[in-house]
Amino acid sequence: MNKYVIAIAVIANLSFLCGQANAQNKNASALNRAVVKTTESDPLQPITHLFDAMREHDGKKFLLQFSKNAILQRVKQDGSIQTSNLKQFSESIASSTNSLDEQLLSVSLHKQGNLASVWTPYIFYLDGKVSHCGHNSFQLVKFAGEWKIQYLIDNVFDGDCDDFSQRFKVK
Repeated sequence: MNKYVIAIAVIANLSFLCGQANAQNKNASALNRAVVKTTESDPLQPITHLFDAMREHDGKKFLLQFSKNAILQRVKQDGSIQTSNLKQFSESIASSTNSLDEQLLSVSLHKQGNLASVWTPYIFYLDGKVSHCGHNSFQLVKFAGEWKIQYLIDNVFDGDCDDFSQRFKVK
């Protein structure tokens, strides 16, 4: 009998969490629209500020979106993982004279308590021209009421970014 009670409780919890995730995914698609309003309690806020900081060449603002021990990585085409130093990366953003603009095509947000995960395809524009595209995976943690990026890993799509963008465009 205890097995049945536990099974029902697990199914009820999964149903509740799936309902929350679907509602959050609908709200998350707003990140890619022209006007994005986020609040301090919104895990999408540091992601929005991160890409604003890149466009503004603001290395300090960029770093403020990450937790103290955050990790920034890229999965390369050969399957190896490249880890970047966040401070050096922020300095390169601040010193760049190029226009840097990463556009998110769609956003999938999952949140439970003080943990959130965001998956999003992107296109990166350098001086207004497509440089590359791929996927970002963010892991966010809420520290003292404030969302921070703990882990960001991305990859670069090996193919035509125009075709890529058509597959993931928000409708």
